[in-house]
Amino acid sequence: MRFSARGAWRLVLSALCLLRASTGLAQLCAAPERCLELIEAQQRQTRSLAARFTQTKHLSLMNDPLINHGRFAFRMPDTVLWEMEDPSFIIRIDHNGLSLPNRPDLQGEVQAMAPLTTMLREMSSVFTGATTVLRERFVVTTESTDTEITLHLQPRQAEWARMFSAVDLTFRAPDFVIARLQMQESIGDRLVIDFTEMHRNDNTAELWLAGATPKP
Repeated sequence: MRFSARGAWRLVLSALCLLRASTGLAQLCAAPERCLELIEAQQRQTRSLAARFTQTKHLSLMNDPLINHGRFAFRMPDTVLWEMEDPSFIIRIDHNGLSLPNRPDLQGEVQAMAPLTTMLREMSSVFTGATTVLRERFVVTTESTDTEITLHLQPRQAEWARMFSAVDLTFRAPDFVIARLQMQESIGDRLVIDFTEMHRNDNTAELWLAGATPKP
């Protein structure tokens, strides 16, 4: 059988269309409930997490983003540490609320951050697979590829919605620990945090929470 040049191109285009279609169908989960089940099943045994992160702040009034680096730690049930490197700034959240260990001059502003503190504490439940809390506090929709699941969260509470219009949490297969956190602020700014060098259920989080410098 002989093919014309036009016929050959049609075959190539058909193959590309089939490839794109099959790639589009390759996803870890299709429905929000199934996506949440996958994350919950993997994270149910999580006791602690620690990671390096890169924080990128996109400001509506500035062309260039602000980039910072630091480390993050989580310990069951709700202790969270965010430590920025330059300038040095530490935020710690636990059952006592929010504190700024290295900025005593700002302790007077902690009360004003109470709604943010509550929201971050509620969100930390996802690290242990407690996705029921997320569904109670947020309207949850999901997207997935063959390697990642992203939870798109819209706050149900008006007080939270005044701060953030949406929060995206991206989890990467196969262990489904968090890979990216993105917050869309109501004023138009956007905060993106990318996590690397993730430690799970070892002593790294305990060392960082205690203020120790981990060994390289």
